[in-house]
Amino acid sequence: MKNIMNVIVLGAGAVGCYLGGRLALAGHKVTLVGRAPLVEATRGVGLLLHEDDVRSVPAAVTSSWEEALDVSGSPDVVFATVKAFDVPAVAALLAEAHGGFPVVAWQNGVGSEERLASVLGSGRVVSATLTASVSMPQAGIVQVNTPGRGVAVAPVVDERGAAATALAAELGQVLRSTGIKVLFAPDHRSLKWSKLCLNIMLNASCAILDRAPAEVAADPLVFDLERAAFAEASAVMDRLGARPVRLPGYSLPVVRAVFLRAPAWVGRAAMARLGGGGRGGKLPSLLGDLRRGRRRTEIDYLNGAVAEWGKRLGVATPVNGVLASLVAGLAAGTIDPADFRGNPRGLWRFVQQTSVRMTTA
Repeated sequence: MKNIMNVIVLGAGAVGCYLGGRLALAGHKVTLVGRAPLVEATRGVGLLLHEDDVRSVPAAVTSSWEEALDVSGSPDVVFATVKAFDVPAVAALLAEAHGGFPVVAWQNGVGSEERLASVLGSGRVVSATLTASVSMPQAGIVQVNTPGRGVAVAPVVDERGAAATALAAELGQVLRSTGIKVLFAPDHRSLKWSKLCLNIMLNASCAILDRAPAEVAADPLVFDLERAAFAEASAVMDRLGARPVRLPGYSLPVVRAVFLRAPAWVGRAAMARLGGGGRGGKLPSLLGDLRRGRRRTEIDYLNGAVAEWGKRLGVATPVNGVLASLVAGLAAGTIDPADFRGNPRGLWRFVQQTSVRMTTA
């Protein structure tokens, strides 16, 4: 990779605009591919990044991949910042481009790197994650809710053992040129499973209960559910051979020790800080999706992935399975939101009634 990069950000929502914005402000050439409202909002005034101060970002903004190629020419790297369920479409799009562009998978949850590598080859894919909470309160404005966090990067290792180690190292240096804190993980599974363990905390339960983390985290029954789901995810991660790693602002080995082995009151405090405060006041992603009426969420790549991998590996994951099915049902409209809204005891009893053995304090 070059010192000055030509980057296309494909799927420029809050995360993509933040990353692209920081790169552009550091002097890199950036083209953001987003929805029509983003294009309209940034016309003439540019993208506004609210962090320590407010800065106008010198990045091109378009609504199509073809236009992005016309504007940027051949990119040095593509940042895929779409939702996990849109990754197969991105893989197909990039395969048709025949450009051989390196691709960075920024998705939450697990599975995106494997889908991209199966089409593009593992040597062209880098895994990365952002630990800062960012939001877009309106089109064209990016708000950083938790300053001082950063990104973690890892090579993608496929079943043949191939790894884009050099590519990941180069990407890390480029990201450091923006002033963002960068850490490295040994492989994409260790990176994304470590992030998944953090992402699932108070995510599905808040969506099912239709309540913000501050309210939900105070309930001991929710803690029982969350600790059980976290323990299942950790067990699957261990069986996969993925190592818990340190991410900017979070150390999963420490979180695991506190959340799984400390007294319940310590665990509840940690859950409130990580699952609520760690988002900087932003709603958990699954709750945000349901409140916006979206029919698709990333639950299949979070709790659903824990349940799926548990089945493959012979690890019991009943709590994650129940949480995943409930969020999916709420999104699809097959479950009445009133059944569980503001009712932690009802949710806990439902899990019990489905013969789940709970991990309790």
